[in-house]
Amino acid sequence: MKHLTRILILIVAGTLMLSACSKDKSDNSSLRFSVPAIYFSQSNTQATASFESHDMVRYYLSQKPAGWDKYIVLNEKEKTLSISLPSELQKSADEKPATVAPSGEIILAGVSSEGIVKSATLFVGLLPTVDLSDKPANCFVVYEKNTHYLVPMTKPDGEPVAADHVDVVWQDQSELLNHIGMEDNCISFFLPENPTDKDQPIHGNAVIGAFDKKNNLLWSWHIWASRVNPEKKAITYTNGYEMMDRNLGAVDNANSTAAERINSYGLYYQWGRRTPFTGPLDYIFTSGIYGFIYNVLGHRVFLKFEDTSAEKGVSTFADLNPLMFLKGEKQNGFDWMWNADDQAWNTDKNNNPCPHGWKVAPMAAFEGLTPDGTPDENACDLYGTKLTDGVNSSLWMGGGRMLYNSGRFQNIYIPAADTRNVAQEAQPWEGLYWTSEAGSNRQAKCFHFWYEKAKNNYGSSLSDEYQRANAMNIRCVRDK
Repeated sequence: MKHLTRILILIVAGTLMLSACSKDKSDNSSLRFSVPAIYFSQSNTQATASFESHDMVRYYLSQKPAGWDKYIVLNEKEKTLSISLPSELQKSADEKPATVAPSGEIILAGVSSEGIVKSATLFVGLLPTVDLSDKPANCFVVYEKNTHYLVPMTKPDGEPVAADHVDVVWQDQSELLNHIGMEDNCISFFLPENPTDKDQPIHGNAVIGAFDKKNNLLWSWHIWASRVNPEKKAITYTNGYEMMDRNLGAVDNANSTAAERINSYGLYYQWGRRTPFTGPLDYIFTSGIYGFIYNVLGHRVFLKFEDTSAEKGVSTFADLNPLMFLKGEKQNGFDWMWNADDQAWNTDKNNNPCPHGWKVAPMAAFEGLTPDGTPDENACDLYGTKLTDGVNSSLWMGGGRMLYNSGRFQNIYIPAADTRNVAQEAQPWEGLYWTSEAGSNRQAKCFHFWYEKAKNNYGSSLSDEYQRANAMNIRCVRDK
């Protein structure tokens, strides 16, 4: 009986080994295009897309855009697709037939020697292109739906970033940017329409990274997908500064609903860092944690929270670790930098988090701004108010901060001690906006306003300083 049991065990083990070997063999097959997308224009109507494969014995096209059938030729030997823009799409807009799709996906299928079918997808289309290659920056604003964008793979000072590939570091929607690749020393991507409101572009924020062959990050860029062009909404205040009417990274500028409030907070920045962190999970900061972020496949991505050190507390490390919040240490004044750099947002063009032609506001840009009027009946729930210089008025969100010693979101105004008890000290919300100016004792200056429920009033201050490891909101001003 023991002998029979041993034989059965050996048979089962052998079967599992054969199965594993067979599985390993089939997993060696692969198929992919060299580029994710091809964009045509009236002057560029021909293209060739190559593909790479392993252990494939035959190929076929399982999907083509409507009306493109005779314009796509598969060459199995050369491993290429020769694609022409359909002649019907080369006509004027009034003459283009509805039966020919202006864009769509080509799906190439391959059959391996083991009979396994795998596929690769190539997006093709006649679409408008917005070329931002002459505007080097760390942040790019995009707002045209169903549009192909090109952003330069350079640092803001124009230094090229030579990469093997580009990929999403994080995005706050799982399908924010599509068909990300490289084209003519630029990052190429497609901004789709909003799936729930086709009159609007999809909106949100993403960080795209350039990587070497070993998948080491070389540089990253913030893509700000907005509902509108925020540059066209800028306000020139009586202090002489032209300032955006919304926070850096905000996709809305309203606070009537919960959705508007969370969309209007924008992104958060540790003082002197150019790479952003996403906002809170909910607008009332219930849990204190950050909102969900994703990679290009739609899988969750997570931040890291680590203490600063001599090795980590430098801009080169911070640039290459955009998912790491660096907590301040008492011995360095709770600065994320190990050695202070009081000019971090002033002298180094490559450290500017704002779009081309804009910069972090100095303290002078906030001079004259005070809360506009008395609190509304529901001021406690609005998490923001209008500020005015006496002539111009704009909504400002009270988005709190990410705490310097933990990275958790906090939005509580704590006034100077008086006769109130501890319970009365905790007030509903406050707005904290970094300036580009350093403060004393390794702190930095910020513009501060708040709503105080106990006295039902608004307040503001131009003299507050906070630890630089805090992450706060930013308003960009024109770089004049």
